[in-house]
Amino acid sequence: MDVTRTELDAAEHHDRLAPDWLRWLGAIGWRILVTLALGAFLVLIAAALSTTTVAVIVSILIAAACSPYIQRLRARGWSRSKAAAAGTLAATGVIVGAIALIAVAVVPYIVQILQAVQAAIVHLQRVLTDSGLPVEIASIVGDVVTGLQTWLSAQTSSLTDTAATLGTIGVLSLFTVFFLLQDGDKAWAWLIRPAREWRRERLEQAGHDTLLQVGGYLRGSSVNAAVDAVTDFVFLLILGVPLAGPLAVLVFFAGFVPYVGNFLATLTILLLAFASGGPVVVLVLIALIAATNVIKHRRLSPLIFGKTVNLHPAVILVALPTGLALAGVVGLFLAVPVAAFLPALWGAAASVLNEDPDVRTTRVPGALEVPAWLDRLAQWSWRVLIVLGLTWLAIGAAAAVPLVVGPMTVAIILAATLIPAVDSLMRRGWTRGQASIVVAVVAWAVVVVFTVLSVIVLANQGAAMVATGEQGSSALAGVDWPAAIAAGFGGGILQTIREVLTGLTALFVGLVLSAVLSFFVLRDGSRGWAALTRGLPGWRHDIVDRAGSRAVEILGGYMISTGVLSAFGAGTQFVIMVVLGLPLAAPVAVLSFFLGFIPYIGSFLATGVALLITIAVGDTSDIVIMVIWTVIFNIVQGSIIAPLVYGKAVSLHPAIVLLAIPAGGQLAGVVGMFLAVPVLGVISASWRSVLQVLGDRPPAPELATDTDAAAVAMAGASPPGPEAEAILPSS
Repeated sequence: MDVTRTELDAAEHHDRLAPDWLRWLGAIGWRILVTLALGAFLVLIAAALSTTTVAVIVSILIAAACSPYIQRLRARGWSRSKAAAAGTLAATGVIVGAIALIAVAVVPYIVQILQAVQAAIVHLQRVLTDSGLPVEIASIVGDVVTGLQTWLSAQTSSLTDTAATLGTIGVLSLFTVFFLLQDGDKAWAWLIRPAREWRRERLEQAGHDTLLQVGGYLRGSSVNAAVDAVTDFVFLLILGVPLAGPLAVLVFFAGFVPYVGNFLATLTILLLAFASGGPVVVLVLIALIAATNVIKHRRLSPLIFGKTVNLHPAVILVALPTGLALAGVVGLFLAVPVAAFLPALWGAAASVLNEDPDVRTTRVPGALEVPAWLDRLAQWSWRVLIVLGLTWLAIGAAAAVPLVVGPMTVAIILAATLIPAVDSLMRRGWTRGQASIVVAVVAWAVVVVFTVLSVIVLANQGAAMVATGEQGSSALAGVDWPAAIAAGFGGGILQTIREVLTGLTALFVGLVLSAVLSFFVLRDGSRGWAALTRGLPGWRHDIVDRAGSRAVEILGGYMISTGVLSAFGAGTQFVIMVVLGLPLAAPVAVLSFFLGFIPYIGSFLATGVALLITIAVGDTSDIVIMVIWTVIFNIVQGSIIAPLVYGKAVSLHPAIVLLAIPAGGQLAGVVGMFLAVPVLGVISASWRSVLQVLGDRPPAPELATDTDAAAVAMAGASPPGPEAEAILPSS
């Protein structure tokens, strides 16, 4: 290729501006900076949506650990749903068993363990002083051990304070595990489908390998921790160290936090051994633990960790404080499994980021070469960062004026729901203005009447409902350990109910304002939409118009479907409480209706309140009937009715619906929980259209058809309408 004089002059000009090494460092530097900035922004988003983030991470890890067994069940002819249900039940049993183990073997003895450790520290300081060591050394040793124990006590208290949040995370994780085991491979295939074929093949293989390696690591860690717990329990029994059972349970759970957890657990049992038997017992215990670790490292570890992720100790030691800083003790437990994903995915990620399998570098004029994967990652990063920044700015602006954005959003949803009524009147000869005002007035009257009645009922009996529920929760606490666990969940349910009741007043005011605004949307919405899309040329205008129509259909269908489900749930709740002769049936039914607009979680909360009231005031037969009804109702509605309704109404996978609710609650409180699903439904109806409109050319009809066919084949469902789009394929 010939080099022109202009290009030579440009190269000389670059040489005069900066030396090659500085230009190369600058080229590398800005790419690294924008990549790190995107990572930091994503971490901030994950922290803001901490409940959803932790639930997703936990569910992915559980699904990875269960995946081989699910594949075996499928190979034996089990259906996806049946195998996923079996895996979820097994995971639930393990988690409930772990909670029960903590409740039985650790919680009752926490105070004794802390007192014994404190006594051991005092005894150790006395022995060190009597041995002739300087007082300063004995004081330092005591301060270090005391500081560690104080930190552990503080972290234990923080876990107790966030019991309701942990319960929410647990419930979300178990539901999400089912959907991951059922459709996780489909979701991964959907995510990588836009990539080129060679990239898609590598990502498919990387996903499969990562699942096996991380799942193997988790299973191996469980076996490793169990071996430590059993052997330490035997050693403590033989040596006569008190509290051997609770200490063994602590060793087991500490085994999931490499190095740090093992060190703290071992330090605790050595201190108690020193307090009960003196230095000889400590030396014997150290020798036994060391011998066990050597045998385990040489014989057992190669078997249980054979083909799993092999993390370098430095990576683990960096991951642990990072997880602790980001998410406390929960982050400490999740840090290493999350870090295990990185080496498993990094090779494939760097490979697919290259422009072509034969291209490995990008040339910086007049300087050294930049790796193509870094250049591509940076080019994506700064663009994604701008899009996320604009989105976050829009969300922040909306949150700054909730009295405007909230009612306007609800008004649009109400208008979308009421459009069929307006169209029906217009077909009878009414003008749009006449039909809109009649429909809006009727809707406004219904909203006001129902609002007033609901406020009256909840104002008179809402406090009594929560108080009675608290009595039921307190009644559970004194029975046994399963009831104690239930009492903890009951406290979390009641706390959420209080938040909902607090937010309902503002929500009622917003609903009244929304009903008024819906008139203007019904009357002038089509003209406003036409004005907004008038500037778009031909094919872009058609795509946006179809997407808008689809979004309106989704909103209307969602509200009608959710309203029917809410009314059904509230009616059955009222009937069962009246039949059993329980008090407070009316406020519970009203609350159940409003909570019904929060998919999955709402019905769980409403039935939980009714169950707590039954425990507080009912007899044994009432409690048994209510427990059976609560379980059956939640299973039928959550596993059968709700997925069908929401899958067809908003074209969203149930897992997305489930995770969107707590995310909306963390962003905008109760209103966010109500609006999360319909907003996502609109996004699911329009995001592909937005991408097409932002493109350079109209989409080829045959390409769109092939894409829809692939989505249908992946989901195993009937073909959607021509404009139907989904965030994830419905099961």
